[in-house]
Amino acid sequence: MGQTQSRRGPIARSSTWPRSCGALRAGEKVLIAMWTAAFDASGHGHDQDCLSVAGFIAYADRWDDFVPEWHQRLLPLRYWHTTEHKKRTDIRSRLVDMIPDFAVAKFGSAIRFDTFAQLPNPPKPAANRLNALALCGSQCVEKVYSWARSQGVPLDRVAFVFGEGDYEKDVLVNVLNASGYQTPDFRYDRDGVIKGIPHKGFIPLQASDLLVGSGNSGR
Repeated sequence: MGQTQSRRGPIARSSTWPRSCGALRAGEKVLIAMWTAAFDASGHGHDQDCLSVAGFIAYADRWDDFVPEWHQRLLPLRYWHTTEHKKRTDIRSRLVDMIPDFAVAKFGSAIRFDTFAQLPNPPKPAANRLNALALCGSQCVEKVYSWARSQGVPLDRVAFVFGEGDYEKDVLVNVLNASGYQTPDFRYDRDGVIKGIPHKGFIPLQASDLLVGSGNSGR
């Protein structure tokens, strides 16, 4: 489940589980259901050499079913965060095994920071500038749309959730909007109170963290 990294430039990879994707063609639910793609990012230039964005897509109602099963397999942990829990390989294995039962495809993109620094990116107004998160995030969105077209999923039935807290998310939003894509939601990966405001977490982001964390360990 690791992310591909390249010294030449950005790499975007997607893959699917054939058993699940084969079922998409069998009924009309694919045409009327809502889909949600959940993405998380990993990597900061000050301590890592690569930024990665990765995640999964599933029927929105399947993500609802996903949550209690995820919490059960997490025990005795209350949440999963790869950086904190990377030594809990027993729990990680349980979590990895369940994901294909809910998500139907996974997507990822990664780029080395030194490679990104060499890309043509002349000075622009803040609203039009590019950063590594925006590059990889927008590649993942395009991968999802490409997959949706191949599966006959109407594009207006697909929603996107990115992990809250990823730096300079405004740049990602601007790049997506400039490309004609929708503005994604930004959510925390677990329930909590931030600056006195309660937030309802989007638990599937923990699965995305597991995926992206396995490909960017920070050397």
